[in-house]
Amino acid sequence: MKFLITGGAGFLGINLAERLIKKNHKVRILDMRDKPKLANGIEYIKGDIRNYSLVDKATKGIDVVFNLASLLPCSRAGNMFYKVNVGGTKNVIIASNKHKVKKIVHLSTSIVYGRPKVTPCSEKEQVAPVGNYGRSKVIAERLFSDHKNKVKYTILRSRLIVGPGRVGLLSILFDWISKNKNIYLIGYGGNRFQMVCVYDLIDACIFSINKAHNQVLNIGYPDVPKLKYVMKSLINHANSRSNIVPINPTLARISLMVLDWFKLTPLNVEHYKIADKDFVLDVRKAEKLLGWKPKYNHEQMLSLAYDWYMENKDRLQGGVASDAPKEGILKIIKLFS
Repeated sequence: MKFLITGGAGFLGINLAERLIKKNHKVRILDMRDKPKLANGIEYIKGDIRNYSLVDKATKGIDVVFNLASLLPCSRAGNMFYKVNVGGTKNVIIASNKHKVKKIVHLSTSIVYGRPKVTPCSEKEQVAPVGNYGRSKVIAERLFSDHKNKVKYTILRSRLIVGPGRVGLLSILFDWISKNKNIYLIGYGGNRFQMVCVYDLIDACIFSINKAHNQVLNIGYPDVPKLKYVMKSLINHANSRSNIVPINPTLARISLMVLDWFKLTPLNVEHYKIADKDFVLDVRKAEKLLGWKPKYNHEQMLSLAYDWYMENKDRLQGGVASDAPKEGILKIIKLFS
């Protein structure tokens, strides 16, 4: 089979592409970034998903599209979220219909639920995003059920993706832990904050090729410990002297809302409004329809990510990944932590 991965130069896309190549499939990537180091045999098209002619070109001869291209919350992209996350997805759907693609596996996000009222949260719960990123992803999802779309699809609503090579905002956390700095939590760490290992998410993507047609599926590791225990486990794994310092959640949200307005914090509304809340997805539907069973728990996936960070931090600017949002006021706080 031949696969197209939009946004395939990112953390998830590269891992997915390499898995498919190992299974002797043909892989094409469409991404606006410069071509990264890739396994032999991966075709690369540099271009913007908003450009329909490029999407049309990239989709020709493709059996299955993995639509991973997206602007993330930390980009603070405003209206650009809709141009990329909605407009780009629309281009993929139109081109896939034209070229008779068999299936689109679309990566969405748990952020569409906003602050879930029910834990664990099933796919039946109402979507209620709190920011432009989440709203754009809801609109993008709805494009697939439009009567003009004849291509089968599976929509995966993933929790926070963690694993070797995934840094971004996590690189700030890892940097602080490696330097024995205090780790500040919004709230008291008694909430459960779900994640998923990149390897398990790739399994879900691949299983979706021939299963769960025209379905929306939650993806995350189901057994979720309290956040403070997850952080303590990571600190212990790192042999760090970092301490966990809780912050009153109301005070933290008000402060971060002001700092966010002035772009002085790496956290935005879709981070700090849910950081102290239980956020656990019910993944039984994915387990049933895909035969999917995640293998890596929270402690394992974070340990793998941290170890990768420590092995590669010298090539990261200041120990922080280039795709991480700016630390802002955290630079000052770190000096006194």
